Amino acid sequence: MHTRFFIGGTVFGGASILLWEAFDQTLNGRLSDLLLNLGTELIGIGITVLIIDIMLERRRLNDEAKRIATNVLHDLDHHVWVWQGGARGFDLAELLALLNNASDQSPLPPFTQNLFLNLGSRSNNTLRNSAEAVAVSPKLKEGLITLSELSCMRDKDQPLPSGEVIATLNRALPSLVLAAGLPMPESDELTPLEYRGTSEEEQEWRHYGHRQYAEPPLTCAKSGAGQ
Repeated sequence: MHTRFFIGGTVFGGASILLWEAFDQTLNGRLSDLLLNLGTELIGIGITVLIIDIMLERRRLNDEAKRIATNVLHDLDHHVWVWQGGARGFDLAELLALLNNASDQSPLPPFTQNLFLNLGSRSNNTLRNSAEAVAVSPKLKEGLITLSELSCMRDKDQPLPSGEVIATLNRALPSLVLAAGLPMPESDELTPLEYRGTSEEEQEWRHYGHRQYAEPPLTCAKSGAGQ
C-alpha cells in the first residue's frame, strides 16, 4: 500500500515539475513543448497504472473474500458433522439436508457447544481483522454477522437451545455459499439420513475418536492354588 502511494506520488510529482517548467518563459518554444508533452504523458501513465492497480487490488480482495467464505463453510460443515453425523466429506447438499432434518431436540453437549461458540468468535474476529476483504463482499459480511451470534452461546445461564443454533446456521449458509462463489445445491435427502446419529456418544466418537463408555478390557482369570 505504501509503495503504491510512493510510486504514484513520484510519477505525478515528476509530471507536475515538467509541466511547471514547460510554462517557464525563459525556455524556447521547442523545449517548452517537449516538457509539456512529457508531463502530460507521465500523467496519463500514472492514471493508467493507478486504474490497473485498483483493479488488481479489487480482484485480490474478492479472492480473499471467497477464500474466507470457503474456509468458514468447511468449518461449519465439520461442526455440523460432529453434531448431526453424515458422511465425513465436504458436501454442501449433505450439509443442507442435515440442517433441514436437524431437530431442536438434538443433544448439544459441551464439546459441541464449544465448536459453535468458537465459530461465532472467529466470525467476529474476521469481521474486524479482514475488514477490507469483508467490505467487498456483502454476502460474506452478512454470513459472518449471522454466525457471530453463536459467540453468545453461553452468555446466559443456559446455552443457546438447539433450535436457535439450527436457525442461525440455516440463515448463514446461503450467504456464505454465494460469497464463496458456489451454487446453492438442492438438498440431498438420502445420504445424510443413512449415516446420521445425534446421540452424545456418537458426537463424542466423531469429535474425539473415542467413546466415554468403552467396554472394559478383557483380563485373564487368575489361576488358583491347588488347581
